[in-house]
Amino acid sequence: MKYLRRLRPRAVCSASAVFTGLLTLIFLTLPALANAADSAETALGQALVANKWSWAKGDGKGSVWRTTLTFHQDGTITNPTDHHTWFWWVIDEKTAHIQFHPEPGSPSTPNLQAGMNLVFTDDLKNYRGIYIPDPKSPIASGQRKGPTGEVIPAERVRLARADAAAVAPGSAPGAPNATPSPDHTFVEILSEQAPNSLEWALAPLDRTTPRDVRQNLTYLREDLLDEAAKKPAAGADAYKLGQQLCDDLIATLDERDKALVRAGYTSAQAQANIVVTSQALEARRNYMMSWPQYKREQAQRREIQKEQDAHAALTKERPVVEWANRGAQIRTMVDSLYAQYREAVRRSAAPK
Repeated sequence: MKYLRRLRPRAVCSASAVFTGLLTLIFLTLPALANAADSAETALGQALVANKWSWAKGDGKGSVWRTTLTFHQDGTITNPTDHHTWFWWVIDEKTAHIQFHPEPGSPSTPNLQAGMNLVFTDDLKNYRGIYIPDPKSPIASGQRKGPTGEVIPAERVRLARADAAAVAPGSAPGAPNATPSPDHTFVEILSEQAPNSLEWALAPLDRTTPRDVRQNLTYLREDLLDEAAKKPAAGADAYKLGQQLCDDLIATLDERDKALVRAGYTSAQAQANIVVTSQALEARRNYMMSWPQYKREQAQRREIQKEQDAHAALTKERPVVEWANRGAQIRTMVDSLYAQYREAVRRSAAPK
């Protein structure tokens, strides 16, 4: 017992020393781990700003929206097909959060319950975009396209954590940024986006197109004219053909809207014209009908219903087929105009 009593204080001292050592190790290690995590997160933010990124998002019905995203140091994202400003934050070393206009939030306030998360591969060269409210919605995907020449300081990378409320110096909350980056002219933007816009303009009538396609084409046409007047990047012929190309795409969207109205009216009229009766059926109907006669009449009415439904379905499809045929004609004309436009741009860029 004396031996045990003599050992006990030493054991207590030894345990206390070990506990103190563990606490010291934890306090020394935590800042290093936090710094490592912050370094990985800022690396993603620096990669976003330093590169342009392709963007492809389907609508679930066969059409794909393609564009190029540019991540700016002030926490905004611009792309040549949407004049609204998007916003971005870094969540962790492989995930960025983006919010679209007009979802809730501002440049200084991320809303992680709305928008989309971009999940990157380990090498930060490719990503998948997953919608927050509905992960089953069509996803987006993209990859690096090329350097922007911009370098963002680590302290300006906005993190979607407690410090996300700090507005980066020089940022203007809510201010749209619709200007192209220094290495992109509006001539180049039209060259890249005209085929994509044509696909939306000629989309089948049962598919929904983005609301702002027409508005963005109008903006792009006016931006082209401004660029031609102030600082042309191509010859006058290229700008003239570019303006005509925008006009034709806008006119195609207007024609599609009219086709949609016709299709809606035709569908409603076809449905209203369904009448499940005939003169012969009504002539035979009387209060002395037997049960077999009644059953025979019901069978005949069902046959009439099937015929009427089939006829109505054909009538409803007529505007769809007409638009498809008209779309083929428009595609030929616009493709030819686009080829002329690109040739004029190439002539302007050729050395003299």
